[in-house]
Amino acid sequence: QNDGKLTEIIGENEYKALRREKMMKSDFSLLNSGKSERDGTSLVNRWVSELKIRNSVGTSLPISNAGRSGRLHKDSAHWFDSNDVGKMKLLTNGSVIAKARIPGHGQVMKVCLNLQSPIDDLMECCQQGMCGLIKRPSDLNEIIAFHLDRVLGLNRSLPVVARKFSDDLLPYKFTNGDVRPVVWWDADIQHVDDPNNDQNSFVLSWSQYQAMLRQECGTNKAHGNHTVPCLGVKRSEWGRLALFDFLLQVHDRLDRHCCGFKPEISEPCVEDLRHGKCSNLKEQLLVHILIRKGNPSQLVYIDNAARLLQAKDNLNFRLLEGIDEFPAHAVKLMQTGCLRSRLLKSLRMDREFWDSHNGIKGLKKLVQVIEKRAQILLNYIQEKDIKLVHD
Repeated sequence: QNDGKLTEIIGENEYKALRREKMMKSDFSLLNSGKSERDGTSLVNRWVSELKIRNSVGTSLPISNAGRSGRLHKDSAHWFDSNDVGKMKLLTNGSVIAKARIPGHGQVMKVCLNLQSPIDDLMECCQQGMCGLIKRPSDLNEIIAFHLDRVLGLNRSLPVVARKFSDDLLPYKFTNGDVRPVVWWDADIQHVDDPNNDQNSFVLSWSQYQAMLRQECGTNKAHGNHTVPCLGVKRSEWGRLALFDFLLQVHDRLDRHCCGFKPEISEPCVEDLRHGKCSNLKEQLLVHILIRKGNPSQLVYIDNAARLLQAKDNLNFRLLEGIDEFPAHAVKLMQTGCLRSRLLKSLRMDREFWDSHNGIKGLKKLVQVIEKRAQILLNYIQEKDIKLVHD
């Protein structure tokens, strides 16, 4: 009965395509692998949420609505699937109909976005996959990170677009004309039940992380005598993350104490005195290590604070420590020399972001930084004879 109703809402062809797509994904293997009914329910709820996003956004809606300043190019690149496009349209065009502050994160705002039927309750809105997180203008580099993630085929970052807001429901500082990133809110992400450590799915120190890598956790070769427990995350996930964070020089996830490079005096890790504790490995906790309840074997990347001004002679190679395999498809793309052109093509899709950086003139310099780091990483892979793995 529910299938018939969904078919009526989104159209028979799109429903069949989405069903085929979902059946092909490994997520559905959880339904038949001895997992609990709760895991299966979570996956089904996520599928239904994606259908509702498509219904709200509508495949026939224009890319840019009157009264909305966010703009997406009408032609999306092939590395964005239909779910990405639907969520990006929602973030770009959705009206803000409810809002809430995030405890401990005063400079961001969680909002309910909608294009058709308003939902009064913010919690229900977010459970339906219709929420976004408006961040600071200084966080715009997260958009580059998202597009890099998709171009490389990693597919672990949450969709994000650039947008100017004018909704009356928002405080003035969110509607003063600044371009801000708005990130899709994923209600399926698992958080530690600790308000002081809610940016993780589990508590993990640097020494525990390195021990997990040595034990080959997440493979069928995992050692029997563990010094630390394995977390259920596939081993290949850590290589994906290390590659991504190295290209962007995101240190706040794996190296929050800034132990792998020389930080500026103004860096939070210096001001908070964390940098002085680099010799104490047990105190160095990883941050933003997250998984979804419905797919606990894969990581989710959030707060991808790309550092594109980091000097070439001050790159953080500690991000690569303990990694002995990288995703073959991402490395192959870097080897082709197409990374720059594909990333620029991808970024052009977000017209608000593109224009805010003066188009290709401004963005070409930033993309070249990533391209040069990719070459450095390729040399590192060759020198260390690191193996490449296929998913």
